[in-house]
Amino acid sequence: MRNLLSAGFHRLVHYRLFWITLIGYVVICVIKVVDDYQISTDLNNEFTIDGSLFNMLPIIGFFLAVLTSIFLGDEFRGGPIRNKIIAGYSRNVIYCCNFIVMVVAAIVELLAGYLASFIMGLALGGGYSTNGIQIVVLIMISIGVVVVYSALFTAIALVLGRRTAAVTTCLIITGLMLFSAILIIGRLEAPKQISDMYLAVDGTVTEEEPHDNPLYVEGTQRQVLTVIQKLLPTGQALRIVQRKGSLDLLMYSLIVIVFVTSVGMVIFYRRDNQ
Repeated sequence: MRNLLSAGFHRLVHYRLFWITLIGYVVICVIKVVDDYQISTDLNNEFTIDGSLFNMLPIIGFFLAVLTSIFLGDEFRGGPIRNKIIAGYSRNVIYCCNFIVMVVAAIVELLAGYLASFIMGLALGGGYSTNGIQIVVLIMISIGVVVVYSALFTAIALVLGRRTAAVTTCLIITGLMLFSAILIIGRLEAPKQISDMYLAVDGTVTEEEPHDNPLYVEGTQRQVLTVIQKLLPTGQALRIVQRKGSLDLLMYSLIVIVFVTSVGMVIFYRRDNQ
């Protein structure tokens, strides 16, 4: 296993797409910090580093989807996977080694984006509005988020075995998860009561008495949506952007990681890699 990991990391470091996605994500993070600074300046608001630090987390899944799918897809071109099996490595070991390599790649890209955002925020004179302990907690949760992405994309790439199919599938799933998370959080944050306002011809505004919001969810439906939001990596990412989140989210990430990896290993074990 050590030899496989060593070979995997050596290949990753020399893999051009890894550096392209890493630099691309870092550049987008820096641009977002500068944009937030300009907006804060225009509105005469205080610019804070932590207010921009996590803003690009919801889109990191797209970068990881491309990297993981193509990096692992290349394992099926020319027979590297088959050669490893012939050399005596079990499929479970091969799967785990690829997963570990992609987890490290994902964490490196994540932390590189945070470091770049932090440095740019300091250069722009940003302060803090969140205590240090909460920032550390949010960073830990975000690491769990990218590990979930790695588990999901590794499973898809190794099960499908074709780069184009894997990239397409991973990108579509990431987009669907992000869209679903936005809708779910929107429902969970809907107020219990709302007031309708009417604008008369003469310009006067009339506000009715508050009434129940039909979009407000409660009871079992609310509990189900809350669990789904916590299980989705995109749902956790959007909460982190809001600087909301507790360490219990790591438990939800662990559940997804174990489930997806177990299913992926079972299917990969039975897959014909000839």
